[in-house]
Amino acid sequence: MSDVLINTYTFNITSGQLDQNDNLKPEAIFDILQEAATIQAEENGLGFYDLIKDNLIWVLIRQKYQIIKRVKELKKVKVKTWPLKPNKIDYMREFEVYDLNDELLIKASSVWTVFNLKTKFVEIRRQLDFNKGYWNKISLESLKKLNFKLDENFKYVDEFKVYRSYYDRNKHMNNAKYVEIIFNSSSFDLIDSIQVDFIKQSYLNDVIKVYKYQVDENNEEMIGISNDSVVFKCCVEGKINEVI
Repeated sequence: MSDVLINTYTFNITSGQLDQNDNLKPEAIFDILQEAATIQAEENGLGFYDLIKDNLIWVLIRQKYQIIKRVKELKKVKVKTWPLKPNKIDYMREFEVYDLNDELLIKASSVWTVFNLKTKFVEIRRQLDFNKGYWNKISLESLKKLNFKLDENFKYVDEFKVYRSYYDRNKHMNNAKYVEIIFNSSSFDLIDSIQVDFIKQSYLNDVIKVYKYQVDENNEEMIGISNDSVVFKCCVEGKINEVI
C-alpha cells in the first residue's frame, strides 16, 4: 500500500455544519469531501493555482455519499481519499469518513473532469496524472449518470436565486450550495444517501427552479432547471425525523 496515493486529513466540525438534530448537514459533508480532494490535489502539484496558469480548473461531475453511522456531537472527522486511475476525461475519486476512534461514518464516490476556461470545453489534450500508484478500491460504487427526465411525475417545489455568497474561486456556484438547495427542497429531515449529477454551471443571478418526484416513502428524485436547461439531477434517500 505504500506505493499508492492515499491520504487522510482531519477537519474540525463547527456548530454551523450541524443541523437542528446535531447531525452533519448534507452540504457540510459535500464541502468536507471537496476540501479533502482539493488538499490532495494541491499536495501533488494539481491544485487550483497550478492549473489556472493553463486556464484549467477541476469540475465535479457527480458525487454520492452513504451514511454508515450517525454520531452526535462530532467535533472532528478524518477523511481518507484516493484517486482511481483516470480514463480520457473522467477522474474518479473515493472517500471514507471516520471519527477519531476510527469508526467508519460515511462512504463516498465521485467523478471529476478538467475544464478549460479558454476553450469552454472539457480538456482532452492533456491528462493530469498524480504520478503515484493508483488504488483500485471503490469506496461506495462506480457512479453512473442519472437518466430520469422531467415529466408529469415531477412537481414544482421552489426556486432559488444564485447570490454572490454562493460563488467559489472558480467564479461559479459552489457544488455544496446545490446540495443546500436540494436539502431545502427535500421532504426528509435526515438524508441517508444522496447522489448529485452537476450538469451545467450556474452563475450570478441565475434562478434555479426545483422539481421533485416522490418515488416512495424514503426516496426522492429532483431536477433543477435554470434558463430552460437542466443544471442538476439528484436522488435522495432519507426519512422524516420525529425529533425536531
